[in-house]
Amino acid sequence: MLVADVPVEESAPFRQAALRHNVAPIFICPPNADDDLLRQIASYGRGYTYLLSRAGVTGAENRAALPLNHLVAKLKEYNAAPPLQDLVFPPRIR
Repeated sequence: MLVADVPVEESAPFRQAALRHNVAPIFICPPNADDDLLRQIASYGRGYTYLLSRAGVTGAENRAALPLNHLVAKLKEYNAAPPLQDLVFPPRIR
């Protein structure tokens, strides 16, 4: 289960409840995540890792998505749940 506004640092009650009920806790990985955050996401997440293509509010701007190969490699190195990348479409495609 992905709960969008639960930072990893504050996720213990959510994680514990999810695991107690056999629900996979899903975490969002921002493109500017540092190694410490990546390790935490890898350690606590199950099911998949939701990989954002850009930081900020969805739909707030139309900047191109960032290349995320370095994050995917780090998540793999830390044995994270498989990453799934969000899709960012320009307004004319929505």
